[in-house]
Amino acid sequence: EWLRVGGEVGVRALSSSSSGGNGNAGGRVGASVVGVSNVEELNETLRVWRSVLAAVEDRDDGDTQAMEPSDSEETTDRAWSRQRRQHILSLFRDIQATLGPDWVDYAWSSPPPGFVNSLPAEHVAALQEGSD
Repeated sequence: EWLRVGGEVGVRALSSSSSGGNGNAGGRVGASVVGVSNVEELNETLRVWRSVLAAVEDRDDGDTQAMEPSDSEETTDRAWSRQRRQHILSLFRDIQATLGPDWVDYAWSSPPPGFVNSLPAEHVAALQEGSD
């Protein structure tokens, strides 16, 4: 959902088929900053990003049947993206059905009003010891 909603202020998404940065996957998309600690995480992050681009390129009218790859389809990033998107959509529908309509668009203050972030005394002491 952030992909679409955040697109109003997001980043321009280059399509997976564009070269030299000349194409785009349909405009702006919501973006997040991510960090990785090893090559495996980087590869997974890149695969997810490619799936985001594939989702932008495959924007449809909500027909989830069109997102389901056939059994004979090669397991490409695009096929993986469609399978992942279908799985997430299924989870979303199950969660929404369980929670019911009362929790749709529900929000709360985070942190609560009056919250002051402070370090525990032992953490402050450790920092002071480290600076001596």
